[in-house]
Amino acid sequence: MFRFYGANRTGRFSGKLIQLQNLPQNHLPDLEEARALVKCGDSDALEMLYEDIPDTLSQLIRTAFVPKKGSRFIVADFSAIEARVIAWLAGENWKSEAFARGDDIYCSTASRMFKVPVVKHGINGELRQKGKITELACIAEGELVLTDQGLVPIEKVTTGMKLWDGQSWVSHDGVIYKGEREVITYEGLTATPDHLVWVEGQPEPIYFGVAAGCGARLLQTGETTASVNHQRTARLYDIRNAGRHHRFTVSGRLVHNCGYGGSVGALKAMGALEMGLDESELQPLVAAWRESNSNIVQLWWEVDRCVKNAVKHHIDSKLPVLKFFCRSGMLFIALPSGRKLAYVKPRIDENRFGGECVTYEGIGGVKKWERLKSYGPKFVENIVQGISRDILCYAMKTLRNCRIVAHVHDELIIEAEEGMSLEEVCRQMAKTPPWAKGLLLRADGFTSDFYRKD
Repeated sequence: MFRFYGANRTGRFSGKLIQLQNLPQNHLPDLEEARALVKCGDSDALEMLYEDIPDTLSQLIRTAFVPKKGSRFIVADFSAIEARVIAWLAGENWKSEAFARGDDIYCSTASRMFKVPVVKHGINGELRQKGKITELACIAEGELVLTDQGLVPIEKVTTGMKLWDGQSWVSHDGVIYKGEREVITYEGLTATPDHLVWVEGQPEPIYFGVAAGCGARLLQTGETTASVNHQRTARLYDIRNAGRHHRFTVSGRLVHNCGYGGSVGALKAMGALEMGLDESELQPLVAAWRESNSNIVQLWWEVDRCVKNAVKHHIDSKLPVLKFFCRSGMLFIALPSGRKLAYVKPRIDENRFGGECVTYEGIGGVKKWERLKSYGPKFVENIVQGISRDILCYAMKTLRNCRIVAHVHDELIIEAEEGMSLEEVCRQMAKTPPWAKGLLLRADGFTSDFYRKD
């Protein structure tokens, strides 16, 4: 059920047949009881206790996977692996140290930006929100975006597609992956509670969580179907700079896009003005974020420079743990593990602002071969996901004497006999590969008689 190197730009595994990577999340508080009712065929009790039977059954799909008799599943995954990898890759040591201490990353960000101690619900606690708006606000994987080429899952939208902003078809600067976090579903849309959406009767966008909490009607700009309100976690994406109004249509609803890499537009998109910040504060806030995360910002543009040197001038370039070169009509980025990311027929083209960008041939959002645009931050995203994939594979080799029956994103599922220790599995997963010295990893997990999400 797993396809090796299914994601051709990062080397990650993809699924086939049952598609374990894309199964519905489970969020029922009494999952085991619901499972028992279905297993024994008690449909009357199921209908009496659960309002939405199809939704309940979909949440139980994962639980159909069970270990052999006498065994249990150990399910363990890496904690914030992509955030840890980019901090290590860029040499943003303060973030790595915050992860090591188990700090609130929003407080750490605000403390670094404003150069004062920040404690949640404590000293300078009001600054935590200003640190938080530099973090995630985004749309769940698989949500359908309305493009001029039809409905396309957000993660597969390309810059060659135009988006509907409620008034016209607009260009944009591409999709950005933004990690995994808790989301809610309301009126057919699944997104983080702090994403901005338009609602009926309001001239400005409001937080998605606020809209769901007060029962506001989301502004409809396309076809959609209503869904039950629930909470879960999901892989998250957003779209940069969609037209002059910074908005696009997803799941039939009009939503705000994100801005670009720490800019004033990004802070506006994430609700900086709605949370009470004055517009005059935003540019200093941007400057503070860039100063605090200067190594990550520098990494974006160092990678951009290295890629362009390789493509335009055929100059091999190196960063501390990365190599960039072109051979036989291919752009290669060598990762710390020694594995290489490959981009077909790269060349220098013009971006929408009249500047230079790198393009290459690949499979776009409509499942056809086309020329795709990219730039420093997007290449960094591929690199980070590629390194995270290599860490997962290293952990699988480390645990090769265990019976690994599946792996989903950054998670391992092990069929364990009595006596096997969850703590030992997590400890082994947290071992840093020899090619990633200094990277601090952590894994957490649980044991279960059937597969589920924690």
